Amino acid sequence: MTRSPAGRPGWGGVVVLGLVAVATAGCGAGRPRMDYSKAGLVQVSGQIRFDGRPLADAIVIFEAENGSFSFARTDASGRYSLMFDSEQPGVTKGVKTVRIRTTGSLGEDDPDAVRGEPERLPPCYNVRSTLQAVVERDDDAIDFDLPATCE
Repeated sequence: MTRSPAGRPGWGGVVVLGLVAVATAGCGAGRPRMDYSKAGLVQVSGQIRFDGRPLADAIVIFEAENGSFSFARTDASGRYSLMFDSEQPGVTKGVKTVRIRTTGSLGEDDPDAVRGEPERLPPCYNVRSTLQAVVERDDDAIDFDLPATCE
C-alpha cells in the first residue's frame, strides 16, 4: 500500500482495498441461505410419455399462479424428479400449469441443453400449455401420457 507523506494510506491503497471488497462480496460468504423448511416443499416425480413412448431429455416445469416454478429434465425412460432450485428438490403444493418442451435449457450452464432444433411437442404442452397438475402430498407420482396431437 502506498503512503502519503503524512504516513497515511494513499489513494492507490484505498482503491485496491475497495476492489478487493467488491470482488469478494459476491462469493457467497455472508449471503443469506434460504430456509427450505419454511417453503413447504414436497417431492414429486413421474414419467412422461409422448405418442406412447417415453419422452427423453425433455424439460418439465410445474408453474404456480404467481409465476414461481419447479423444474426437471427427463431421463432416457421419460422419468423426472422436480427441483425447487439448483440445490433443493421439491415443489410447493397447489395447482400448477405444467409445461413440457424438448428444446432449450434449464439455465445458461446446462450441459444437456438442446439448441437450434425445432420443438417436437405441440404448443398445447409448452407455450400455450393446457396441462395442469394438483400437487397435494409428498412423494406424489404425477405421470403424463401425451397424445401426438392436441385435442
